[in-house]
Amino acid sequence: MFTFKPFHAEKWMDLSQARRFQSLAGRAGLMVGILLVAAMLDVVIARHRTDFNVMHVLPGQVEPIDGPLAEKTSVEELTYQSDSPDLKVAFDETFAGFWMGGQMWRGKLLVGSQIRPGKYTLSVKPKNPVVDHPPLQYRVTVYPDYSAWRESSKSYLTRYGGLSPWWVIAFSFGSLALLGGGIFLMSGRVDALMAQSGKAEVYRVSRVENGYEIKFGLGSDHGLHPGSKLTLYNQDGQPLGHIEVMEASAQDAVAVGEFNQEVKAGFLVSKDD
Repeated sequence: MFTFKPFHAEKWMDLSQARRFQSLAGRAGLMVGILLVAAMLDVVIARHRTDFNVMHVLPGQVEPIDGPLAEKTSVEELTYQSDSPDLKVAFDETFAGFWMGGQMWRGKLLVGSQIRPGKYTLSVKPKNPVVDHPPLQYRVTVYPDYSAWRESSKSYLTRYGGLSPWWVIAFSFGSLALLGGGIFLMSGRVDALMAQSGKAEVYRVSRVENGYEIKFGLGSDHGLHPGSKLTLYNQDGQPLGHIEVMEASAQDAVAVGEFNQEVKAGFLVSKDD
């Protein structure tokens, strides 16, 4: 009969492996972060290079569309004019614009599957307008296939990589969340393995009258008590001298010591044998 055996990271990952995973995850996170910034810039650049009333579509496509209104009205009172029966607008709502507070509408552009490639125009206005104001004209270009549409894209990721920048952004956020979780778990694993061998990283340093007050992740559970002596090492692994524990909780301790050089968070402490 099959019995489930719980997963224990400590049975397969030692300190060097945990540190290696931390390093690799950190480098991967940096690369994904660069990809995220590039995709976000790509979106901004593409939008800046394209007028909001210009649309590039394919036959059979459904695209979100919105625009301004010259007067306040309801969605039931809206209509559209199109120079192709295969180019329609389905209205969703009218609303107040976020930036200027003007009246806006939102809907979907429905592109018929039988529409011929070419350039078309359409406009949206109230059925019985009160304000004599010409409606905004939308210029819609319908491409014969995906290849032609892709070549016309203002997005560099789409044109040269065949990737939607929005999908890249979503992938990047998801990957960063996973990598961040992995780094967090490995940080805890590294701290636990170091504590098992009587070592810990300094996480807080303060100047006091008798030198430095140093806080780190070793405590009474690891055999420390007031008066315990530890060795302090800098980031190059060179011993700087001894520190003496003043306070110790179960997992953390506070020690003091005098040194000729500045002590920083990230230095290492080690129990004396």
